[in-house]
Amino acid sequence: MEHHSEHHNEKPAEKKPEEKKKRKVNQGFQNLLDVSKHVSTILKISNGPGAKKLAGQILRDVQEKFPNITTLEKGKAAIKHFNENKELYKAA
Repeated sequence: MEHHSEHHNEKPAEKKPEEKKKRKVNQGFQNLLDVSKHVSTILKISNGPGAKKLAGQILRDVQEKFPNITTLEKGKAAIKHFNENKELYKAA
């Protein structure tokens, strides 16, 4: 039993989300997924290619508006931007 619990304690890696690990989900891709899900929920469309296309457009717009934004912040900013400018983004 003791040996097993020792082995279990080898995973304190989850404490630092800002650390860039290869195995971690690509933050840019995660932003796309998060924004896409948000867009699909708000516009009541399927979270498919249409929503992904809109999410990509929103993320690009945010990048233009805030050229120095971090990837981590961009996802949150994109959702905020979409919420404030829903009329600009209609399902394709």
